[in-house]
Amino acid sequence: MRQHEEQGWIPLLIHTPPERAEPRAVPRVQRNLHPVSTGVSAIVTPAYYYGVLRRYRVGCLPCLKKGEEVHEIMDDENLFIKVDFDKGDFPKRYTCDGEDLSPRIDIDRIHSPFLAVIIDDWIGPDERFTHWLIWDIEARPFIPENIPRNAVLADPFPAFQGTNDFGTIGYRGPCPPPGQTHTYYFNVYGLDAKLGIAAGSGRAALDKAMKGHMVQYGGQAIATYNR
Repeated sequence: MRQHEEQGWIPLLIHTPPERAEPRAVPRVQRNLHPVSTGVSAIVTPAYYYGVLRRYRVGCLPCLKKGEEVHEIMDDENLFIKVDFDKGDFPKRYTCDGEDLSPRIDIDRIHSPFLAVIIDDWIGPDERFTHWLIWDIEARPFIPENIPRNAVLADPFPAFQGTNDFGTIGYRGPCPPPGQTHTYYFNVYGLDAKLGIAAGSGRAALDKAMKGHMVQYGGQAIATYNR
């Protein structure tokens, strides 16, 4: 987070109880809020962030430039995502100790033509390890399990996949060091257009391409794994 602040970015943290919240105006981003808290860092477009934010921290990529404003938060526009083991333990079949298959992700409240999915392991306050990058998915109610590890997908749907932090294409499951428990965050983004970046691109390229195109966000699903 420190490097973002040095580059002129302000973390947006909003404390919201887990129950349904009323839409409310946020006239300007508050400063001096720490990223590690019961709040979350919000995914923000240059003008609007749609969605009620849950109590789970989802990362520091989404930040606002100094002087930018968030005008409104609309609960009905938030993506709702679900995995069968949400708030629990990753089944072994989706990890490096099993078949290492990508899990099914259900998505509801979609009002965007395209989707992108990122799975992160936050291994420190400012350090993440990315396990999956997939984008240019035409809006659909679920991502089936066992997506092939191809940079260019045709089946089960057209999409592009990027290079994860293992240095491979597609999904790689949890594989923490023995004796450690890590927490994994499922992030789904609603986009207003295809991104136009090359298959196999890395996290930095995807983050850059999504700026200005994120109109929905869903980051409620988390799971842990211990070896």
